[in-house]
This record gives sequence, C-alpha cells and structure tokens, in this order.
Amino acid sequence: MGPLAAVDLSLAVDPVALVVIALGLLWYARAVRRVARAGGHWPASRSIAAVIAAIAAILASNGWVAANDLSRFSAHATQHLLLALVVPLSIVLAAPLSLGLRTSTPPARAVVRRWSTVRPVQALAHPVVAGAIFTATVVAMYATPLFAWSLTTPSVHLLVHAHLVLIGLLFFWPLVGFDPAPVRVPHPARVALLIMILPLHALLAVALMSADPPLGSPVSVRLALAAGADPVAEQRLGAGILWAGGDLIALIAVAIACYRWWRADTAFTRAGTTVPMVGTTG
Repeated sequence: MGPLAAVDLSLAVDPVALVVIALGLLWYARAVRRVARAGGHWPASRSIAAVIAAIAAILASNGWVAANDLSRFSAHATQHLLLALVVPLSIVLAAPLSLGLRTSTPPARAVVRRWSTVRPVQALAHPVVAGAIFTATVVAMYATPLFAWSLTTPSVHLLVHAHLVLIGLLFFWPLVGFDPAPVRVPHPARVALLIMILPLHALLAVALMSADPPLGSPVSVRLALAAGADPVAEQRLGAGILWAGGDLIALIAVAIACYRWWRADTAFTRAGTTVPMVGTTG
C-alpha cells in the first residue's frame, strides 16, 4: 500500500477559524485604507504578506489538511509547517503592530507600547529564549507521548496548534519582523540564529525517515489504517515534506535577514558619506 493509496478526499470546514481569519484580514485592509486616506504610504509587500498569512492559516485549519491531519502524517507535517513557520513568518512581515500604531488613538498606542515593554514579553521575545522554546517544542512533539496525545484529545490538539503559532511569532518577530521588537538584535546575530534554529526540521526528518515503529504508535497506526493509508509510507512522505518545506522556509527567512542587514549597512554608509566629520568644516 503506497502513501497515496486510498487518498481521503474529504474536506474539513472550521467556521470559527474562517471567521477569525476573515476578521483579521478585514481589519488589516481597513487599516491600510485609513493610512492611504491620510496621505501615508504602506508597502504593498506587507499587505501581500498579510494575505499569505491568511491563506496559510486557512489551508492549515480547513480543507484536506484539516480533514486528514490525525490519520495521515503527510497532512500533519504540512499543517505543522504552515502553523509553525509560514503563518508566523508572514504575520511578522506584514507588520500588524506598526499598522495598528499608525491607525489607532493615542491612548491605544500608549497601551500597545507599554505592553510590548513588559518584562515577560521581553524575555519570551528574546530570540535565544524563543529559539530554545521553539526547539524544545519540536523535540517534545515528536520525542514524547505528546504527539499521540494530540491525536486523541481535541483540546490538546488545539493547544499545540496555538502554541506553534505563538512561539513562531515570538521567534521571528525580533529577527525578521518590521514591528518594533522588545529586544534589539544585531543583524549578524539574526542571521546566525536563523541558521542555527531553522534547520531543526531537516534533522527531525532524517530521524523520522528511519523511525520504526511509526511515530505515535499504536494510536497513529490505528488511525492511518482506518483511513486506508500505510503508516510507514505516510511517515516517510511527511518527513520529506518537513525536510523540503522547512529548508525552503529557512532559506527565505535567512535571505530576508541578509537583505535587511545589507539595507542597514547601505543606509549607514550613505549617512556616513553625507554627514561631515568633526573638524572638517568651519
């Protein structure tokens, strides 16, 4: 039985997720319109990132992925990448905090600024801390009974999804985000941290490809067989998705960090050439 045998073409619909995503995208679009009406400019690339985040969230919470994430490891791996990497990365590139600050009232801006500087947020948003939690989350998900538990307990399944998005946001925010972050990280450190943390999915994929019995046994095996899937083939396919997809997203994140590093150096160099040195004028 191959990994594509008896593919379940059923689709799941999560009305709550669709409403939340639609409301978030509607708020973003209206805020961008307010900026434009006030004569300001909002980069189109950030709006595109917001749309990508919404599409990724819809794909992760609805359709074939959501209908098969408990029975097919390939669907689970796709959902994991969308929630842990694509959605958080796209959100921080959309800069919703900056957009909110530009369109909100002064009291609201004061609340947001005060919230972003509290010590717990500063600690959790530190890339070393967030990176450690990100790594621990992936290890706990696949090296402990947490994966099997999430397959049988809906509340745990939902909490894992929320945790993946949250820790992804905290990790990417100070490294590639445009919003003012609680922690300022030098550009070389940003690139180094991304290179160290994000290839974790490739290492995980290597381990999963040779894992026997399949991850989450016997629960995952029972669910896969009930769906007409080969659990071993599904795990190998899912591992390949984690490997290829994780590396692709890692390359995109590193490329963005390198580009912003280059932009910062270029701006600094230009500023240095236009500002006269002390003692050279007079």
